[in-house]
This record gives sequence, structure tokens and C-alpha cells, in this order.
Amino acid sequence: MKPLLVLLSSLFCLAACSDDAAPSKGPRVPDAGADTTTPPRDGDTPNTPDATVASDARVPDPDVTRPPDSGDPTPRALVLPDDYIRSEQASHLVFELDAVAGIAPRAAAKAYVVDRLGAVADKPGGITWTTDGTIPSRGADHVWTFEELKVLARETYDLAVPATTAKIHVLYLDGSYETNSVLGVAWSNRHLVIFSKVLERACSQVLLSAQMCPAAESSVLLHEVGHVIGLVDAGVEMVTNHKDPDHGAHDSSDSCVMYWAYDGVGVLDVLAGRLTGASPELDFDAACRADLAALRNR
Repeated sequence: MKPLLVLLSSLFCLAACSDDAAPSKGPRVPDAGADTTTPPRDGDTPNTPDATVASDARVPDPDVTRPPDSGDPTPRALVLPDDYIRSEQASHLVFELDAVAGIAPRAAAKAYVVDRLGAVADKPGGITWTTDGTIPSRGADHVWTFEELKVLARETYDLAVPATTAKIHVLYLDGSYETNSVLGVAWSNRHLVIFSKVLERACSQVLLSAQMCPAAESSVLLHEVGHVIGLVDAGVEMVTNHKDPDHGAHDSSDSCVMYWAYDGVGVLDVLAGRLTGASPELDFDAACRADLAALRNR
């Protein structure tokens, strides 16, 4: 494993080691993009940006009071995990996909997320993906700020769905993030971004890349979906304490896809040791599944 670790460390250090200003474990600050058509329900507390990065850095959102730039066509505010896991309000869950032309999640990654959520969520109407729109490319060299991501999410979060359908907004972008070698970002219990080119470039540099890239994409996508639905202790209450006290909304067990080290270099390193197995992709562990089962069966 040493050659792999050296190669991966060199790859990610190009960005991570030069970013002295970025906090290693910064605050998680809420987004202001609440639904303007329906007031949030009592107790709503939108979650905050989680960046899938090598150093687990967080970029604070300084603008938490400005109203959203555009309305949300969804009839209800989507800020609680209940809608994603329970069936009373929403019997169907849809992933609204907006992507740069030529960039899209692998069919295997989408199927993996549907399969893993199907095992923990009560959705008798099914879990599906809908490609909603094409995002103009800003170029491979564009560095996205969190403010830009928020504006883009508001502008593109426009798939009209019935009141019985919950939706998770997925953006696949080129370019990279403003802090370190970020693979994905999730915030407000509704939006997530995958920086596809960064992910593909990173996994293609390691041995067995043909197997590594699909497994890495599935794992990173599921990790960000996990944050959107309220893991760990970010809206979904824990049955037993398994939250990493040093790394925010992450699992303390390295057997879980929500483990903090799988934000960056760690996810590729651990997958390298799993590629010979039947299912190299990472999954929710027993503690996370217990949390989601308690919410589902409440």
C-alpha cells in the first residue's frame, strides 16, 4: 500500500498543502435557501455545507439572511430528513439531476444509490432519477465558490414534482472547488454537488483505475446523499452515539461510508483494498442503518 499512499498524498497535496487560510474543521453554517412558497415547519433547521475534501475543510457561508434568488416549485419545504425516509408526506423520492454537457453520473452509481436508499427508506412509489437540465460549462479551470454554488442551485432547482414526491438536487460540474481537492459538497438537506473532473482525475491516477473510478463515484455520491438525508446526527437522531466528535457529521467507524477519512484520499485508499471483493463500494454501517430505521418506523 505504500506506493499507493505516496501517489495519492502527492496528488492531493498539490491543493491541500498550499491552502493555509482554509480551516481544517471550520463551522457548519446554515444556508438561506429556504422555500419561499411554503413556510418551514416548526423545528426546521437546514443542515450546512459539507465538503468532501482531503483535509475535511469547511467554507463558511457569510450570507445567511438573504432570501433565495428564485422560488422553489416544490409545494412543501424540504428541510427535514422525514421526507426522504418516511412515506407519510412523500411516497416517492426523485433525484433531480442538472449537469454540465458531457458530464453525468455513471448508471452504476445512480443504481447503487437507489439500491442503498431503497434498503433504508420507505418509498412505496419508488426512488428514481430525472435529468432535468444542462448547465453551461465554466471551463475545467474554473474554481467554484460556495456562493456560486448556492446561486446555481437556486437557479436550477426547478423540477416540478407532486406534493407526494420528495426530491434531492444533484449537480455534476466541471472545474473544482475553492478549498483543497474537493470531491463533493452537500448543504441544506436538499442540494449536493459532485466535481466530476476532480474525482475522475484523482481515481485515474491509481492502479486498477477501471474498477476504482466507478467504486469511488458510487461511494462519494452516497456519502453526500448521506449528508443530505441527515447523517450523522445532522437531522437524523442517533440510536447510539456513533458520531465522530472531531469531524462534524461523520461516523466514528471506518466501516461506514460516512467516515470522515473517506472525504478525500482516504476513500481511494480504502477502496484499493476492496477492489478484489464482490462489492468494493462503501455503504452505511449498522449504526447509520439503525438511525434511519428508527426514523422510518417512528
